[in-house]
Amino acid sequence: MYDYLKQYYPVSDDFCEVLSTLCEQKVFSKKELLVSSGSGCNNLYFISEGFCVCYFEKDGREFVVRFFKEGDVCTPLHSFLGHKKSFFCVRANERTTALCISRKNFDYLWQHFDDFICLIYAVLEKHAVEFEEQFYWMRNLSSVERIRHCIETHEIQILLQRVPQYLVASYLQMTAEHYAKLQSRLNKE
Repeated sequence: MYDYLKQYYPVSDDFCEVLSTLCEQKVFSKKELLVSSGSGCNNLYFISEGFCVCYFEKDGREFVVRFFKEGDVCTPLHSFLGHKKSFFCVRANERTTALCISRKNFDYLWQHFDDFICLIYAVLEKHAVEFEEQFYWMRNLSSVERIRHCIETHEIQILLQRVPQYLVASYLQMTAEHYAKLQSRLNKE
């Protein structure tokens, strides 16, 4: 787990020891919610094993916002950092193990460890860059171009190994039927 953290920022072994005493490791079963929409998120989740889906519901449908894999911070940041109710649900798509940092322990670590501040800064930086890139290509590219983009970055192949096609389609902001039709057309090219 700490190897994943060190990918964000080279935290010290001493800090990792403190972190292990202040954090709880939780295991979520497939389809179990880590966060429910309409409730406050009081934990920062760091995935050490597994895969989660972040989505919102509207008119009885799920709209996928993003996916979280090993090494990702899997928390609706607007809820956790903003002390607000979450817009999103976060669901384990497979058995998932996460390091959980409570609000109280987050505040303690923030006040006492520079390594933690640098780690959270690196996490937020990664999220901001990913968000802007995703926002751009979701808003700027056509449906076919979005699929092509995901094929070129190998994102689709990775996602299809872990989630059903209809969730990938939702993530790409299209219906499963439209996605299948476009994917079929692209396969013939």
